[in-house]
Formats: sequence, C-alpha cells, structure tokens
Amino acid sequence: MRELKFRAWNEKSMIENAVPIGKNRYGYFEKEGYESVFKYSHKGIINQFTGVKDQNGNDIYEGDIVKVRTEVDISSMDTFLFEGSEMVEQEIYCVVNYNEDIACFDLETIEKDLHLSNWGFYGKDVQSDMIVVGNIYENKELLKSA
Repeated sequence: MRELKFRAWNEKSMIENAVPIGKNRYGYFEKEGYESVFKYSHKGIINQFTGVKDQNGNDIYEGDIVKVRTEVDISSMDTFLFEGSEMVEQEIYCVVNYNEDIACFDLETIEKDLHLSNWGFYGKDVQSDMIVVGNIYENKELLKSA
C-alpha cells in the first residue's frame, strides 16, 4: 500500500507530518507534555510524499531538488556533429513536481539547455542514485544553476 505523507512550507520553515485541510491550509501534531495536540488551520504550501526514497533513505517530496546521475544522448543535441547514438553520463539537478495532466510526479531539469525538460517519476522505476539536495523554498540558490 502506498504511504501518504505530507509536509508544509509556511514561509518561514518546513513543517513535517502536515495534514492537508482544504486548499493551501494544513494542520500538524505537536507534543505538549505527554500528549500530542493537533494544531490546525495554518496557511502554507502543501507537498506530498512521492512514495520514493533517495539513495540515502530520505523521503522525496514534491518541491524537492534532486541530483540524478543519468545518461544523456548528446547525438540528438546537434545532428551536424554526431552520427548515431553517443551516450554520456552526467549529473543533472531537477525539481520534483506533480504533473496533473498525466497524474504522476515528474522531474523538471533546472538547466533548460540539457535537452531534457522533464520525465515521469514512476515509483520503483526511479533511479537509485537520486539524492535530495534541498527544496525550492529553503534552497532557492540551487534553482539558479546547479
């Protein structure tokens, strides 16, 4: 069974184990003494867990920035220079998004000139050498150029 987990960004910090309550609102449990108390009705951006962990065992959420080692066919980038297929392995930095058009998570490359704009994110088919390096809220510097 798929594990459903959420987190929320409240403009100041990331709230783990958030519970969505309507559009852009969340609640969460906070420990007070010996009891857990539910705090609710806060505004924020909700991110869903993809169901996949990175190579280090960290949960991957939408909004995360991941580093992926993958092969890129550079022959398709410039047909005047290359004939046939020439695969080159490289590190690519991507943002994890939820694509409503195809109802799945996908990876969108940060550097648009890599000839890869995005690709589907299908749970067990995800490459095992993916590493979470940050998120789009707390690590905006990674979005400029990795």
